[in-house]
Amino acid sequence: MKNMNKEFLDSEREFLDLEHKYMILVPLNEDGLEELYQYNIYKDGKISENMKAMSFYEDTYSYMEDRLFDFINLVCGSLINMYEEEVIENNQLEKVLDITNKLIHNNDDEHFVEFAKEFKSMIELAIEKKTVVGFYF
Repeated sequence: MKNMNKEFLDSEREFLDLEHKYMILVPLNEDGLEELYQYNIYKDGKISENMKAMSFYEDTYSYMEDRLFDFINLVCGSLINMYEEEVIENNQLEKVLDITNKLIHNNDDEHFVEFAKEFKSMIELAIEKKTVVGFYF
């Protein structure tokens, strides 16, 4: 019998875990950078005040994987992948912003564009704060 918290995906991964939360994090200061690199992002059960977080679930990750994350991986040599943590360093963020802008402008899928614009704002924040973008999957 099918688990009510999972959705059939494909032949490689039989089910999506609809309760698994994914986060993209931008440290807002040096304390946030330290917390990110030490995997210490929670304070009193909440995301640290030194972070800006964008959260979503596995179905969104699965949808965005080959539409956005794989392009970033290819250009930046990163490994944004399910159940992995990855950090895009500040010196790579302009490349990620360029890729994201191109994908937004060449896409008419509203779901994709909405997600990509929110992701773009996270990149811009990291550039402004001179920090990084962390993928906490």
